[in-house]
Amino acid sequence: MTMKNTVFVNGIVKSKEKYLIGKDRFFQMADAPDATEAFKLLTETGFGGEGFSDAAPSDYDKLIDAEYAALIGFLKEYAPDENFVKCVAARNDFFNAECAVRQKYLGACGAFVADGYFAREEFLKAANGEKNGLYQELNKVVKDACSLFENGKATGIAVSMLFFKAYYAFMLKNVKGAVWKENVVFEIDTKNICSAMRSLDVKAAENQYIDGGKVSKKTLDLIVIGDERRALDKLIATPYFELVKLGFSERATGALVEFEKKADSFAMERLKEKRFETEGFVPLLVFVGYKLSEMKNVRLVMALKNCGADKESIIKRLVDCYAG
Repeated sequence: MTMKNTVFVNGIVKSKEKYLIGKDRFFQMADAPDATEAFKLLTETGFGGEGFSDAAPSDYDKLIDAEYAALIGFLKEYAPDENFVKCVAARNDFFNAECAVRQKYLGACGAFVADGYFAREEFLKAANGEKNGLYQELNKVVKDACSLFENGKATGIAVSMLFFKAYYAFMLKNVKGAVWKENVVFEIDTKNICSAMRSLDVKAAENQYIDGGKVSKKTLDLIVIGDERRALDKLIATPYFELVKLGFSERATGALVEFEKKADSFAMERLKEKRFETEGFVPLLVFVGYKLSEMKNVRLVMALKNCGADKESIIKRLVDCYAG
């Protein structure tokens, strides 16, 4: 992969942003009388590309997979280097690595997501101890997960957290540039805050904390035990103050709906603040964030429409950060 001209690539990125699905279209889909009409509104945008004329509303994941494959293909052509592509694709790669291990030991299949940087077959080879083309971090976490199963310690949460933590360790080590590194830290912090806010047991929450964030374990533990005053005092000079304040407010009612939505959008909201930067490949990174948010909203809207959810229930769950 040769180094790309940033001005040229950023120009292409800006032109592609025009074709992102806007919130108005998502609102129309949410307001559609049924899933069939919502799916029609989706396909009219060109999302997923061609070849889905006979697809049913329940096939929306196929369109998302096609759109994701197109994104990875675009990055392989225009990203600054292979490392950029590997980092964007890492979430799917680590997820598929977990699926391969579960398939080996549990016989569970069908949960794989779209191929990231590597094809599914590479993960199946790794899980079976065969030679493969995966990078070191993926091979190690697959081996560690297999050990959990073979030693009788493979609980659902233990396996998932093993891959989740390995993914973020990989990202912290490999992403380039201050903007991207900062964004990964935002993700880690909000994941940890969510774990703390959902839990009532300090030890259980600590088992789910991901290393590399800026919010200390002590502060997270204060959230777990419900010490709102002390927790907010620790966070008053951080970007997380309002998020945690909202979490405590909703926790008292027993429903963390708005908190979960804000937490899920938090890192992307911060990345969106960089959308006017023109230096380096920040515009490409922002576009990737937009595209992944678009896919997330498509999945959310279509899943809820297929379940018969009403417009209000769908709209209040849409990812805020998307700027289509």
